[in-house]
Amino acid sequence: TTDQGLEFTGPEDANKQFPVEIIVRPPVDAPNGTYAGNIRIINTVDPDTTAEGNSASVSLAVSIKAELTLTDEQVLDYDVHTIRLSPETEEDAPLDFVLHVENKGNVRAAPTRIEVDFYDKFNETKIGSEDAQDFGSVAAFDHDGEILVEMPHGLSIGQYWAHILVFRDDTLLKETDATFEVFPTGTLEKKGELKGLEHEARIDIGKVLKITSEFENTGERDLIAKLMVEIYRNDQLVEVLESSGRSVRIGQIEELSVFFTPQESGTYTIKGKAEFSGQETDTVSSKVTVGMAAMEIFSPKNIAIGVAILIALIIILKLISRPARKDIDGLN
Repeated sequence: TTDQGLEFTGPEDANKQFPVEIIVRPPVDAPNGTYAGNIRIINTVDPDTTAEGNSASVSLAVSIKAELTLTDEQVLDYDVHTIRLSPETEEDAPLDFVLHVENKGNVRAAPTRIEVDFYDKFNETKIGSEDAQDFGSVAAFDHDGEILVEMPHGLSIGQYWAHILVFRDDTLLKETDATFEVFPTGTLEKKGELKGLEHEARIDIGKVLKITSEFENTGERDLIAKLMVEIYRNDQLVEVLESSGRSVRIGQIEELSVFFTPQESGTYTIKGKAEFSGQETDTVSSKVTVGMAAMEIFSPKNIAIGVAILIALIIILKLISRPARKDIDGLN
């Protein structure tokens, strides 16, 4: 499947490109090796958008050759493309910055060391330095991952420069210089809002359900937010899901998403909230109905079961409708 589902709507501008992520879930018992296949994309015109009186429509299709390697070896391969420093912090709060990481490997990835040197507002005199001790990582194959780093600074109110260096072992991956300002404690408010959950209303067993939500930063500091989702069936917790953290600038909205693959039919309740900077939003909820796919309903096994049940019902009905035999002995 894709991160957009098996059917999705592209942008109105035919010349505008937009990414579609292909999701491949190999069977757990699949042997290691290289696999090849084709991805077929069919483009059709929405009949509601065609001109009045024009009944003709054109469908276009493209086939993409795909190849993937299944291995039991861990591959650590990533790049740090940019470093974005939050321009404001408080005296007793950490200095936040975000690493934009492309993870090309099959395991979670993160730098091994991050150093920050602090300089005065003229970027001339070094006044301190810190090493990051605890920071996150980027999921495997996440080409647009983000890592939030919260760095203590011990600086008083004023303006400063930060020189940030990111390492993998002894190799310098990325460095940057940026200015920031320290405000009195309690000046900058952290607030955010989760705007409901969006997903398909019905899905078949074994299909991937994409659950998305928009998070808005309504506070006065840049935030890192992630979506936390709990899935329930018959009031029983089935699965807990967590999205990657996304940086959300002041006044901006970012989409957060997770994926769920149901294994049983029924009605599922989805409960979601966003976590950010040690806080969380109110919980929002929705429901999805999971059913059996048509090809599964008419599988040979289910057809055989249905035929057996039908034969049994016919026999029972015949026994019930058979007239009672009269005992005529002694009447002659």
